[in-house]
Amino acid sequence: MYIDRKGWEIDNIAISENLYQETKGEITSTTIVCNISFLSPVSDEQKIKLLEIAKRCPVSKNAAR
Repeated sequence: MYIDRKGWEIDNIAISENLYQETKGEITSTTIVCNISFLSPVSDEQKIKLLEIAKRCPVSKNAAR
């Protein structure tokens, strides 16, 4: 949506998430690793802005808890 509003031509973005759990004694910790890859050419400015937006989205906020 943001890309469309800005009129940017970014056709391909790939996102992968991996969830890891580790148990030590009675404590289980969960780590979520998110990788965002830009498969279309983007400027450094565009990349920075899109990564900032990705961090603020509800899904990212929920996963960071």
